Amino acid sequence: MMRQSEIFQRVDNILGETETEKYSPLKDALRRVFEDMRVFMEYQLDTHSRVDGLKRDATTSIHTILRLYGISSSVNDELLCLLNEMANEATQEAPEAKRFFDSLPVGAYRTDPDGNIIEMNHALLDMLGYSSLEEMQRVKAEDIYADPAKRDAITRKLLAKGTVNNARWTAKHKDGHEVTVREDAFVVKDEDGNPMFYEGTLMDVSWQINLDNAVAGYVATVNHENERLVQENVDLREEIERLKSTAPHSFPAEV
Repeated sequence: MMRQSEIFQRVDNILGETETEKYSPLKDALRRVFEDMRVFMEYQLDTHSRVDGLKRDATTSIHTILRLYGISSSVNDELLCLLNEMANEATQEAPEAKRFFDSLPVGAYRTDPDGNIIEMNHALLDMLGYSSLEEMQRVKAEDIYADPAKRDAITRKLLAKGTVNNARWTAKHKDGHEVTVREDAFVVKDEDGNPMFYEGTLMDVSWQINLDNAVAGYVATVNHENERLVQENVDLREEIERLKSTAPHSFPAEV
């Protein structure tokens, strides 16, 4: 995918020095269109249809901006060539990125700020009991939380700090049972600092919780047994002392 600086330079070159100086707001508006296109394409992992949809939206925005400033159709054609170049590059890179995403051994996801699920890999779909991304997208991110307030707290931290690490919470499996997960996440923002996506990984740590509980239970049992044996030893010594005091000749003298 082209770097931001390269795209901006291409846009400036297409506009030309005179128009760039005369129409500074035009340059800024077109840069925004192409930057949004670049960022969204970078995060599209699978189908060509998604990239095509982004391209259509960007094409409409470019037409509108150029008409507003009365810019010639030749500029429009050159900008659309750049747009097509970016789209072709994105669709070539998407399958490889999608394969990597789906092959991750931990659950991975991408949602938008409204809680719509954009992407979710096979590991996370399996963890939550869903058969496909399309089925998963019928629910929203907050529906996965056993306690929706936990998502609100994680979201606030994401917006404030940009990342969340080792957050533990309880997820709801499709069949209703609960899964304890550990989450690491970060927020993807646009150039104005507005959140575009939340991305992260979830790891099922239910087994760890169960193990911790089992170990805690074992330790408690061992401690209780030790206390019982100590008390039995004390009781036995007290009984011996009592017997010695009532029948001193029955016990040998201590050396």
